[in-house]
Amino acid sequence: MEAARQYVKLRANFLILAVRNTSKGEAAKADILKPNPMAITQVEVWNLDQEPFESVIAFRKHVQELPRLDVAILNAALFKFG
Repeated sequence: MEAARQYVKLRANFLILAVRNTSKGEAAKADILKPNPMAITQVEVWNLDQEPFESVIAFRKHVQELPRLDVAILNAALFKFG
């Protein structure tokens, strides 16, 4: 989430928060924009769960509809068994 805050501070035009839980994503969006209520950055929350391949394919199709993509930071958690 800190990377997203930095992009808002840098006045990015468009920022996508790719999240597994959209209600938590909307809360994160509000938290990111709270210190910058006049931010020019358009922030959208998109669903992405990197475990099921179908979710990754759906996200890719959504991204392909964009006119361009400059940066993608996909931060998946690591789960250790045992």
